[in-house]
Amino acid sequence: FLANHVTHLTGDSCPLRGTRWTPLYLSGAKSGSVGSLHDGVLSASRPSAVATPSYPFIPSDALETDVHTIAVVAGTGLDQAARYLPALTDLQLAAPTSLTYTTAPLTRPVIAVGPAAADIWLSSTAPATDLYLVVADVRPDGTAYPVGTGALRTAYPDIVRSRSVVDAHGRIVDPYNVFAARKVSRVGTMRRYQVEILPIGNRFATGDRIRLYVVGTPIDQLASPPGLNTVRTGGLAASRLLLPTVRNR
Repeated sequence: FLANHVTHLTGDSCPLRGTRWTPLYLSGAKSGSVGSLHDGVLSASRPSAVATPSYPFIPSDALETDVHTIAVVAGTGLDQAARYLPALTDLQLAAPTSLTYTTAPLTRPVIAVGPAAADIWLSSTAPATDLYLVVADVRPDGTAYPVGTGALRTAYPDIVRSRSVVDAHGRIVDPYNVFAARKVSRVGTMRRYQVEILPIGNRFATGDRIRLYVVGTPIDQLASPPGLNTVRTGGLAASRLLLPTVRNR
């Protein structure tokens, strides 16, 4: 998109007919691609080894992590500022305080269109915290651009399956979360959260990587109090990203 290379897709439904959700598992193995608190891997296979990295829940740079709001107001000067200070928008500032999970360089393009989801096992030092996720396209030179975000306050873990989008394998790929009543978690207790990631529209080119950031809420939003969050990956209760993919037509 930044180079004016746009892929055109049309359809009469959303998600597009033929959409498949590819599970990418969060792994404790090291990708060696970014300087973050935990430089993990996104893998097509479920890792057997369990890892429990932690990150401090502190506000993140909204220009990097609040993609949709910033896109609305970018023309007021933020785009111009980013030309001179690229780190404002390319996730350089978010990485040092986040957990990251990254694929190997892609051997073919991946077109991601539609709603995504993540199943994340998380515990916290607070009864309620925010689980904030950013999906990024990482260029071969290592620059990471945000292409999608998802958020869930952990006091609302329940979903309505009948109103969620379910794929052909019975996996919930666009959860309908329930916000009618708070259900805070016991401090330090692992609990599963199904997080809606707002619809993505991005072509990951050959040689690019797909990366998931687990990071604090953007500073321009009303965040929960600071604390320490811990994510569990691997084993039978594995955290994963469900990415919507379509074929180029």
